[in-house]
Amino acid sequence: PLGVSGLVLFLTSRRVIERDAEQLLDARAEQLALELDGLHRGHQRVAAGLAELAAVRRFLTLGERDRDVEAPAVRLLLEQMGGGAAVFQAALFDAGGVPLLSSGYGGELRPPRSSTSGVFLAPAQAGAVPLIAYSAPVRVQPAGAIVVFVRAAFLKDAVSAADRRTGEGSFAVVMDEHGIRMAHSFLPELMYRPSDPLDPATVEQMVDERRFGEKTRELL
Repeated sequence: PLGVSGLVLFLTSRRVIERDAEQLLDARAEQLALELDGLHRGHQRVAAGLAELAAVRRFLTLGERDRDVEAPAVRLLLEQMGGGAAVFQAALFDAGGVPLLSSGYGGELRPPRSSTSGVFLAPAQAGAVPLIAYSAPVRVQPAGAIVVFVRAAFLKDAVSAADRRTGEGSFAVVMDEHGIRMAHSFLPELMYRPSDPLDPATVEQMVDERRFGEKTRELL
């Protein structure tokens, strides 16, 4: 009957539209992931480049008195090569994670557990700026590490651009490995909140690390 044929045609057309929409969203998600990977690699290259500087490598091999003499020149290198609007701080750490020199923000930030950290908040006195830390080893004896702390605003910029490309009614979200929202294209109140409940041990670890400052437990 005509009515049944019309219904079948409508359902078939709707499935085609839904399939096309899903394919578009998948393509946009893949494009966003590639863009973010490229940005991460760029920041990692900055850290690696600083770690290869002869002056940085030599600084770690010096005694305390000689380090005092060389510190201004090495700090200037950190400021010049680790600079840029996106960089919050570039720092040199010893093998035990003790900060030796830094540029930008004068307070102490912790080195990440891996080469690239998740998003975390800087101390309140520094404005609680969202940051990502990129670390590169300095391969001398004694060893050390360069860490470049980058403002994580580029995540928000990337998801907002992806949102505009995909069309009306869509939105983009970036989550970390725990399912915590690191960027949301139009609901900022969901930032730093998990999409699903976290296990208590993970929550306690992040509270101890003060990952999101004083509000870590409340957000998680």
